[in-house]
Amino acid sequence: MLAVEFGSLLGSQYRKDKGECQIPKDLVRYIAGLKLKPVRSRMWFIGFIIFGLMLLTSIGLQVLGATVATIGSESMGIAILLLTSVLRGAGVAGPEAWQIPSRRRRHGASNATLVGKYHKRR
Repeated sequence: MLAVEFGSLLGSQYRKDKGECQIPKDLVRYIAGLKLKPVRSRMWFIGFIIFGLMLLTSIGLQVLGATVATIGSESMGIAILLLTSVLRGAGVAGPEAWQIPSRRRRHGASNATLVGKYHKRR
């Protein structure tokens, strides 16, 4: 008789937590001597190829989409920053002293003289 232990792999650690059984040595020799060959259907191979292509396509689209989105978002962010700074400098947002409310200023602090144009050109 041969004792066969069952367990589970956790990472690279094997744990003997599923019990054991006794098997005759002749049965082990018979099973080990069989020339087993796994057989998969044609539909399994077709599905494997289709899902593999879909996975590769999605990875490619993610890479291309990230590149395009980055360039577009960077350009839009720069445009928004430039537009808001020009509009604030032109006086559309009001005086810059309004940017820090009085309740948020430190005690004893006065209005800071911020760089920028307060009035639009004539």
